[in-house]
Amino acid sequence: MTEHLPLRPTCTVVPADRLRAAFEELRDGGAVAQTSFVLPERPWSLHDQPITCVAALTSDHDVRGALTALLRGVALVVSIDPALPPSVERDLARLAAVRRLRHAEPTRIELSDDQRQILRLLAAGRSLPDVAAELFLSLRTAERRLSAARRLLGVRSTAEALVVMAGVGRTG
Repeated sequence: MTEHLPLRPTCTVVPADRLRAAFEELRDGGAVAQTSFVLPERPWSLHDQPITCVAALTSDHDVRGALTALLRGVALVVSIDPALPPSVERDLARLAAVRRLRHAEPTRIELSDDQRQILRLLAAGRSLPDVAAELFLSLRTAERRLSAARRLLGVRSTAEALVVMAGVGRTG
């Protein structure tokens, strides 16, 4: 099982009865594994090895901790309580996929100047109507350019596009 466990920002879901064994396999294999989402300031470089959090997700609080860990670049091995919404596993997998893009070697992303400027202003916290007004675009034109940028980046949401752009340094 060790070869299937993550060493990059990923989320692996295992049955609850396999969680302890997964933790032990990671530790025995020399990985830095922990059972909580309390992380050091730079979790991806602790002892020059990535951290893997191994935990059971049984509440919304646990899910928030897992999402935060993924955003910080930590790999997860989790079991998900069946009482949690079915979307939890899908959302964790999508965020992990976006984080892997961020950690991948940068590739040239051919966005137009308008698309880059829209993403840059959205990343700065402006709303899309404000961005459209600032760039002298109709809201519909701004929406189309943002949609095209998401397609080019291979993501579904604006939030995912901003994460990818921040990771590969392409907003500026």
